[in-house]
Amino acid sequence: MPPFRASAPFSRRLGLLATGAVAAALVVPAPAAEAVTTYSLVSLAATVSGTSVQATTTVKAASTTSAQSFGVCVRDSAGADRDYPGRAATITRTGTTWSGNQVLKPGTYTYFACLQVAGRWYSAGTSKSFTVAGAAATPTQASPTPARPSPTVVPTVSPSPTPPPTVTPSPTVAPTPARPSPTAAPTVSPSPTVAPTTSTPSSAPVPTPTPTSGRWSQSYSQTFDTPAALGQVGAVYGGSMRGYSGFKDTSGKGTYAPDKVLSVSGGVLDYHLHSEGGVPLVAAPVLDDWNGQTYGRYSVRLRHDDLPGYKIAFLLWPSSDQWNDGEIDWPEGDLSRGTRMSPASAVKGSYAASTGTMTFDPPSRVYAPTDASGWHTATTEWTPGLVRFLWDDVEVGRTTLPSGVPTSAFRWTLQAETSISGPAPAATVAGHLQIDSVTSWKYLG
Repeated sequence: MPPFRASAPFSRRLGLLATGAVAAALVVPAPAAEAVTTYSLVSLAATVSGTSVQATTTVKAASTTSAQSFGVCVRDSAGADRDYPGRAATITRTGTTWSGNQVLKPGTYTYFACLQVAGRWYSAGTSKSFTVAGAAATPTQASPTPARPSPTVVPTVSPSPTPPPTVTPSPTVAPTPARPSPTAAPTVSPSPTVAPTTSTPSSAPVPTPTPTSGRWSQSYSQTFDTPAALGQVGAVYGGSMRGYSGFKDTSGKGTYAPDKVLSVSGGVLDYHLHSEGGVPLVAAPVLDDWNGQTYGRYSVRLRHDDLPGYKIAFLLWPSSDQWNDGEIDWPEGDLSRGTRMSPASAVKGSYAASTGTMTFDPPSRVYAPTDASGWHTATTEWTPGLVRFLWDDVEVGRTTLPSGVPTSAFRWTLQAETSISGPAPAATVAGHLQIDSVTSWKYLG
């Protein structure tokens, strides 16, 4: 998304919102050599129960069309995205139906059917509204994907970046822009301890180091002290901790399924990475309720079992969902035992539309001194003109191009997915990625 990188993340544009008393039709601009495609809204409804909102829509096409993503887009009273997670779908002449549920804070929301076709986003039919009056609940922003269409916007073409080295976006709807496949990381002898089949840390986690410098002020922290069973992480820790749901990961081999992957016990957030029905299941929690900040210090304490075919890309992704604003990945790497993590920062303003890629800094790959089969702390320090990457409080690398360092607000996503290169994980591969704590600080200058 970006940032799916998706973080998931990819650029999206909304098509022209047609109006009409019954079913409005949307005409999609097409090259002269192509036939014009028309979409019509058949139905759109939302049912509110407390703070839970079930939305359903049906859209039909003049000619059967493949949509990269199809679903319901939502805007709160401030105009912020509260979209449901979309899914890839074939829009037929008789109509294709989508349905989804999410938890929202009290307030009035506008919603409309939306779909992405050939890299462009469109709305179908007129928008409607609903009001949530129940007790406050942490919103489940189901779409980690980039900013979705807003009604009445004339569609413009905006290439979707191919998935980043992995991490980001977006946001299927795979919001992760494509990045160059990283050079194979050198392997090292695995760190001792940790039973690969347990979801309880096998070695006592060490508290995340606290910066001694006066330049930082803590802005967010989570130590996972409250247990949460599979399927309950969103209810206990808020919807954003579920993160992406229901769409393909960056490589397209895995599916984000937080309710089958994430749980909390023993003070640890556990990702049970495994396959069901031949499909690898992954997760990408978004921290701090999707809030972003410009500059900061970010620390995560982690370990993982031997999980060949899976990888992580813990990243900072632009709140604008514009990949060209940059991307910061650390730690990132395959989860095979012995493989070391490597950092990268996408150079702001380097997006090349012709190739759908970004330039990354540092220009040469650097690696952590150990793998992450035992407990380790990865820290990113992002300040004006410089990003530093630390492993157990020791610098591993830093950016080299001050003008390329991002300068806009970014949000923090802990993305686990399938490896970009190579085959999908074998169905027999299953184990745990574990997070002991996450902490972020604001930069004070």
